[in-house]
Amino acid sequence: MIARFLSMALVLPVLAACLPQDTVLPDDIPPAFQGRWGINPADCDPTRADAKGFLGIGARMLTFYESRHRLERVTEARPDHLRASFAASGEGQTWDAEFLFDLQADGQTLIRRDVEGATVSDPLVYNRCT
Repeated sequence: MIARFLSMALVLPVLAACLPQDTVLPDDIPPAFQGRWGINPADCDPTRADAKGFLGIGARMLTFYESRHRLERVTEARPDHLRASFAASGEGQTWDAEFLFDLQADGQTLIRRDVEGATVSDPLVYNRCT
């Protein structure tokens, strides 16, 4: 009985080391996603007042044409994927928003999908502004 207990005491730490570790999610939006993005080239022109396809991504904030989204929580994060919840405001209203972002291998193309419950929107494709 004691030998069995001792063998289990030696085996359990080894098995625990083989199990996947909890993923530590970032507190901020990772730098690879940050920057100025546009659906079309005109959205990247900071002098234009009609850049409706503009998306600015900072460490804790998204900036759209007529709204701001403050980061509440990152729920998924990989080097090329981010899922996060935001507290949004714009045009005198406030709401909660959740987005999926997928960064393409070139680092110059970003796919955004809006999440509402179990529904995910069609993708919007952004290009990094130069």
